[in-house]
Amino acid sequence: MINDEFEENYQEYVYLDSKEALLREEALRLFFNEKNESSDMKFLDLDFYLKENQGNLRANRLLCKSLFDDNITLTSSQMEILSILDENNLFLSAPTSFGKTFIILEFIARHSELNNIVFIVPTLALMNELLKKIYHKFGNKYNLCINSNERISDKNIFIFVPERSDNNFISSIKNVGLDLLVIDEIYKLKPKNKSELNRDDRIILMNKVYLNLLSIAKKIVLLGPFIKKIAFEQTKINIVKYYTNLCPVFNNIHIEKDKKWIDIIGGTNELVYFSSPESIYSVLDVIISKFPESEEFMKKYQNEINHLKENIYENWYVISLLKRGIGVHHGKTPMFLRKFYENEYRDGTLKCLLCTNTLMEGINTPTMRLLIVDNPGNPFQVNNLIGRVGRLNVNNPQAGDVFIFDEKTCEFYENRNRWESLTILAEDPKANSEDEILFLEKQAKDEKQLNSYNEKLSLIQNITGKTTEELKDFDIKLNVAYKFGIDDYSNKFQSCSKMKDCVELACELLGKLSYKFLKESFIDINYSYKTLPYYIFITKMIIGYSPNEIINNFEKENGDLSVENTNLLIDRLLELRTYIKFKLSKIINYFNLYNLDTSKNEKLDAFVKGLQRFNDLSQLYKIFEDLGIEENDYSKLEKYIPIKEKISTSDVIKALISNKGIVNNLDLSPFTKRNINKL
Repeated sequence: MINDEFEENYQEYVYLDSKEALLREEALRLFFNEKNESSDMKFLDLDFYLKENQGNLRANRLLCKSLFDDNITLTSSQMEILSILDENNLFLSAPTSFGKTFIILEFIARHSELNNIVFIVPTLALMNELLKKIYHKFGNKYNLCINSNERISDKNIFIFVPERSDNNFISSIKNVGLDLLVIDEIYKLKPKNKSELNRDDRIILMNKVYLNLLSIAKKIVLLGPFIKKIAFEQTKINIVKYYTNLCPVFNNIHIEKDKKWIDIIGGTNELVYFSSPESIYSVLDVIISKFPESEEFMKKYQNEINHLKENIYENWYVISLLKRGIGVHHGKTPMFLRKFYENEYRDGTLKCLLCTNTLMEGINTPTMRLLIVDNPGNPFQVNNLIGRVGRLNVNNPQAGDVFIFDEKTCEFYENRNRWESLTILAEDPKANSEDEILFLEKQAKDEKQLNSYNEKLSLIQNITGKTTEELKDFDIKLNVAYKFGIDDYSNKFQSCSKMKDCVELACELLGKLSYKFLKESFIDINYSYKTLPYYIFITKMIIGYSPNEIINNFEKENGDLSVENTNLLIDRLLELRTYIKFKLSKIINYFNLYNLDTSKNEKLDAFVKGLQRFNDLSQLYKIFEDLGIEENDYSKLEKYIPIKEKISTSDVIKALISNKGIVNNLDLSPFTKRNINKL
């Protein structure tokens, strides 16, 4: 159905007939399970599954042949979308398995005149996945960048998570021009609730990036799954909306409310979804006891196992799992391990991967089996998970298997056709927070909010001397900036006599993690206080201590830890590293805002320099980290990269690939070697 009557006076394509979706499911069920080609398949846009015969079908396939991938024939819907995109901006809502990102890559392959392209994606996993695809297809035509301030060439593709789209990058894009902007998983621009809006620093930033890039892009593509309605009330952009429920992949859904997931786990190429890292931790003993150590995996990963024993902890649960061919991937997993797991799973080597949304919202390499252990939260998320399963391959199509155990998740699956309406935060006229008034230029919702906003803004400006426009260039939260000023934190930080005092003040302002280190979270741990000394842990990390050294020091003072407590503490310390890098380091933004001269206090100066070491890596080292190279190997590899005034991700990948023979003979981490060999 095409609807011409809506506020932007642009066409709206709506293909959301639920009866047709059920017919499509049935046609695919017959095709996969009974090996019977339904006569309706060509009318349901599934004719690419049919055997090639003489006549119209063969001719149609030639017309729909992909330029991005010779093995793929595009569906009629995909061809229609490409035609729309030739002349228009596009919002595309379709199931996860529809091939939304593929259509954009196909569009790029058909339009050599595009010079500068930006992909904004929500997760590092998706960034890495997309980087690999784009490099192998477009690496000789385009310069690829995944960090701000990389070398820019005549033709560039930028693949960024939102926080890397800083002011320097926006300025650079304004100078060179932006031919195509693609924002994937657009639903991430809407907070789940008010609590998330206040808690998640990324929400405002992501929407700020959205507005900045929309204002300079010549062509805009917004992608998202399972959205039935969207409006652009604030930006008023002219954009074609295309909604389709066409799901070309079939999965066998197994409702297992009367069974336990642990009795079914054990297939190959299997993802097991958990809602959080803590949920994974709670079942590790059960998984380890179910699967014996495997000689095959112990031999295959012998170097990796020995490396983790020496550098992390001899009895780390990650090692126990790896001996069984099982990986664990979540937001606190170190980058070199994430890349290793992603590569090994993609190659079909790991038999099982325990994961959270960090992987499930990023990986575009489908799996054949998915166990949904925890409740994902709503029908939207259930649809998104299921969409990762199955394989769309004309020459060898395969159906996936999805196992659902939780009763609430089963209920969500039954309501899978109830798609959501989406209001992007930046497009919502109502300001839910004062940060939206400042950074997204919204109107206050009422006089009380406006007065509060003006009071805070005035105090900050009076102390700092910054204009409103200048404040927008700082990555800050208004409430924190106000508290910093009104409670005179400049003087408090200048008065610190120990680095630990600086850490405590910064945590007080930016958010504490004490609940992660409560004594009751551990098993009969020998410690005198209610909370483990995480301020001291952070201080040691800033100085340069490794997790292993911190644990050894803790044991010297408090006695040996059990294996269970050591494992839990390692994960908490890895989480602290992430907290320092992405949260605590932002205290420097407030120091800069208030023109605080940190050099006047030796301990404060050491604190700031320690924080900067977490983030102020050279451009080359930042790229190394994203490619899954361990920190201790950076200096060993640096000599093989042609150093220029600026360097790009393309430069680094090309240099590493051309020097693979040399790299394999260097004294490097086995994870570094594997990740380089998978480039």
